[in-house]
Amino acid sequence: MLIRVLLTATVAAAIATPAQAALRSPDFMVYLGGEGVAEAPAVHCASGASGAKGGVSCMPMALRPVGSCRVDGRPGKRWREVVLPARGRARVVRRCYVTRDGGGAPTLMVNQRWASGGVACRAVARGRGLAAETELACRNRQGHGFRVAAPGRVTLRP
Repeated sequence: MLIRVLLTATVAAAIATPAQAALRSPDFMVYLGGEGVAEAPAVHCASGASGAKGGVSCMPMALRPVGSCRVDGRPGKRWREVVLPARGRARVVRRCYVTRDGGGAPTLMVNQRWASGGVACRAVARGRGLAAETELACRNRQGHGFRVAAPGRVTLRP
């Protein structure tokens, strides 16, 4: 009987998913595809980005550029970004970049939380099994926020 109880407790502890520790980094990546998707679309987010006013700015990497521009005389491309300030509503803006990539930013895993300057973000699994997809959900203290799902669908929360 004692062996059965110990075995049950060990199996239950192995199956339980521990809460992920909060990610501490000025920027992060979230991969939005389902499990086993080789080239999942990603979102790169950074705190303190211009226009975020202490909040967060996130760029769905799967989206195509929306135009051309120049940065310090160099040719660039204009991209859509979602900006959520620490106070106020989220909005979609267009920014010019010469290069655009995650640059080795750490990955925010499912159920892991990131917070900075009054904004909190979490990677959330939607669905079950192989059909499950990861979404990124961010909110500020006023309850305003946004969600990003594959392949870069953005939903603003008033």
